[in-house]
Amino acid sequence: YQVYPVHCSLTEVDGSKCYRSLAELPDVVESLIMCAKAEHAPALVLEASNNGIKRIWFQQGADFAEAITAAEQADIDHVNGKCILMYAAPVTGIHALHRFFVRLFGKL
Repeated sequence: YQVYPVHCSLTEVDGSKCYRSLAELPDVVESLIMCAKAEHAPALVLEASNNGIKRIWFQQGADFAEAITAAEQADIDHVNGKCILMYAAPVTGIHALHRFFVRLFGKL
């Protein structure tokens, strides 16, 4: 996968260029992993919709209720309440243990 970091004030993340908005991305992007403050998330969903993003993963840890409603209204598929580190390879450490139990109980 090609990953593009987006942040309104950073210019670089771990040596990779960071884009100020989704509109600045150099390629067509269909999916977004959102790690943002809940109050900024609905506007980001609108920006994602305007830029053709079809799927959003709302990283657990914030109340994304308004953003989820916005995603549903924009007909954007979404995942919420789950940690991406349990699903994106390589899954290691405590995330691997959590993944084991989720798989064991048929919830993966």
